Amino acid sequence: MTTTVIDLTLEETDDEQYNTDTDETITVVNGFPFTTRHRSILQDSQEWLTDEIINAFCFRVVTAKPKVHCCSTFFYTKIAASMDEAWLNRWKRTVTGKDLIVVPVNWGNSHWALVVYDVKANALRYYDSMMNTANSRQALGLIKEAFEMCQLFPEPSPPSTRQSSDTVGVLAFIMSKVTINEPNKSPPPLKLETPPGQYQQTDGSSCGVFVCWWIAKLTGFIVSAPPNPTVFRKRILDSIINPP
Repeated sequence: MTTTVIDLTLEETDDEQYNTDTDETITVVNGFPFTTRHRSILQDSQEWLTDEIINAFCFRVVTAKPKVHCCSTFFYTKIAASMDEAWLNRWKRTVTGKDLIVVPVNWGNSHWALVVYDVKANALRYYDSMMNTANSRQALGLIKEAFEMCQLFPEPSPPSTRQSSDTVGVLAFIMSKVTINEPNKSPPPLKLETPPGQYQQTDGSSCGVFVCWWIAKLTGFIVSAPPNPTVFRKRILDSIINPP
């Protein structure tokens, strides 16, 4: 079975964010160094999680869960800046056959949120530890537009047509009453959802931790509720340094 990886070559990176020459490398995750600086961020309850930390955690998730695809933290920023159809069509090939597509959302380098596409349910869902209705609509709308551009959503099956029988008699009557189970049912209509009852952060620095917690919970990678940001920072660190 082929394991999905976070394709940072397709989803564009900011090389300066990965300039860790002054840090000691603890491990390398998907080609990028996880350093003592990243460890310190996870050990400090007041530090915001960086792109590198979230991407490293996502890589550990998709390694353990091959039917999950985690987009890099740069995906949303890229499509918000420009809808490149050719690029999206190339990206689509990386998510074919997945059950869950996870998109971390970076709000102006000041807040993390999450959009998850449940393929079987044909549902886009928005998660945010500082819920904002306008942000929910914007993120769901933008990702819907991108997925439509690359034709990621399933196409409805064409309606079946039956020819009426000209046979006279009992056989024709019986056949007209037979219900045939169609082998190709249409997928459910696309739903844009903001699930109710989402846990909300009580500080100004845990949004990225909540994003990682939702990713872990929704993929079955780690199950814990309700989320304790301080404790879960340790779980994130352990998952990155000591993967299962």
